[in-house]
Amino acid sequence: MELKRPVPRQVLPGWSRAPHDYELAGRWTPNGEFFVFAAVHDGTPGLFAIRERRAFFDMGTPAPIRLTDSPEGVSSPVPSPDGKKIYAIVNNSLRGELTRLEPKSGQPAVWPGMPGLSAGHVAFSPDGHEAAYVTYPEFNLWKMKADGTGKRQLTVGASQAAMPQWSPDGRRIAFMGCDAGGKDISKIRI
Repeated sequence: MELKRPVPRQVLPGWSRAPHDYELAGRWTPNGEFFVFAAVHDGTPGLFAIRERRAFFDMGTPAPIRLTDSPEGVSSPVPSPDGKKIYAIVNNSLRGELTRLEPKSGQPAVWPGMPGLSAGHVAFSPDGHEAAYVTYPEFNLWKMKADGTGKRQLTVGASQAAMPQWSPDGRRIAFMGCDAGGKDISKIRI
């Protein structure tokens, strides 16, 4: 007996009409009620959601609901485990900001002692006491205590760093790096 393979189908045929419109990077909310995805629609980037579970009498094709309106691109939406929040990356190559979720309010806030710092790619040490991060637009690797004190620059000059990761023992930091302007492509460095 031959098994039939499912045939992929386009979910939103004709929805993105402008020449540079596209959809990408989607995920379902934990309860399966919505499919959240990043897109550029009618020339404007944002996050969108499609309701997966519809009432019996709702027979039409589901229209995406716009969740954000931003001139900057948005990608990689990830719903929180409880489905009440959606985290995403705002694509701005010149600026980043270190924020954290405040335990009491549940709201994002600028990292203590870090207002105005342009940075991203945060990785915490296994014990949670330190963090490594990359500054923008210099792409230098730094580390600090989790409370924002004790900042120490680990790379300088033309060495561009990205995506730091701590070793399991917390003694080393691996990262992607390349020399700006050189022929060297990105390599893993420690």
